[in-house]
Amino acid sequence: MKFVSALTLAAAMTLAAPAALAQQAPPPDRSADFAKHHAEMCTNHYAHAVGKLAELETRLALTSSQKGAFERWKDIKLKDAKAHSTKCADFTPPGRDASIMELRQHQIARLEDRLNALKAETPALEALVKVLTPEQQTVLKRAAREHMGDRMMMMRRFHDGRGPMDRHGDWNHPMQ
Repeated sequence: MKFVSALTLAAAMTLAAPAALAQQAPPPDRSADFAKHHAEMCTNHYAHAVGKLAELETRLALTSSQKGAFERWKDIKLKDAKAHSTKCADFTPPGRDASIMELRQHQIARLEDRLNALKAETPALEALVKVLTPEQQTVLKRAAREHMGDRMMMMRRFHDGRGPMDRHGDWNHPMQ
């Protein structure tokens, strides 16, 4: 009986030792991985915009008289996407100790950037819509709704804790 108890004790210690060691190990530093992922995400934003506009241009099947209006609108969209990618690469999220007012100012600045981009794009978009057929306008509207859905899904991910923000609105930033 003593042999069985000693064997059980030895097995328990063998299984518990790695757990005890794992608890003592410091957490891994993920800041380099985060920085690399963030840089790729920023670069990919511009590449994604280029691809989506190329896809839309193909889906619209533009006539030669419509291409000029599309190119003017596309140039504005790509200029904004490039600016966004650059700003994204330079972005440092507010720290966990940021005040509510600092977080609000950050939110206002991002919304103002988005609003300014929409305002800059609107005249070229209006000119494009005027030269499109009703069928092409439907294709354009569908693409805009898809884009809006993508933005909403990304925002939900950020605010659910599956993205850079946890569900309480705090940044999940490994460098903090």
